[in-house]
Amino acid sequence: FAIKYKNKIPLWEKYSQTKNINEKYKFSPKVVSQGINWNTYIDSGLFLYGDGSSQDAIILSSGPTLTLGGLTKKYLDYTSLDVLAQYVIKGNDSPFRFDNINNNENIRFNLKQQIYGPIVFGLSSYLNIDPNHNNYGEFTSTQYSLDISRRAYSFGAFYKPSSSSVGIQFNIFNFDYLGSSSSF
Repeated sequence: FAIKYKNKIPLWEKYSQTKNINEKYKFSPKVVSQGINWNTYIDSGLFLYGDGSSQDAIILSSGPTLTLGGLTKKYLDYTSLDVLAQYVIKGNDSPFRFDNINNNENIRFNLKQQIYGPIVFGLSSYLNIDPNHNNYGEFTSTQYSLDISRRAYSFGAFYKPSSSSVGIQFNIFNFDYLGSSSSF
């Protein structure tokens, strides 16, 4: 069982005359909203396992997101940086290592940067700010990603050095589009 709540408060928005997607948007399925937002998340869950054990947690996160660039030009036209302080209230541990929720207080950093055309580099990591844990002041759970972002789809790969994990993802956008538009 899981419940998620998200709230976004705009602190600054860059004015844009472009409201609808047009021929400039080859690398994004929507018009990118540039500015600074304050985000708040509440994630909670109760996970029951076949051996009778359970894991429960509430994760409270809050912090700013800075988004610059519209992803409409060939290179370095999109940067997104999230900085979220996270506090975890956790019950039992999961019997699985990959599924265990980290209960350290931390600051999560998530960076996305357009390199060239549809190629977007990503880096996410957690800075442990809990003085009661061994890795206090260290970055953990670092993940690198490289995505190909297009208007109708995106696909990419990621790598987590701490667990030597590699993965791929594929997204298809705009299934709910009901209108027709002129070709461009």
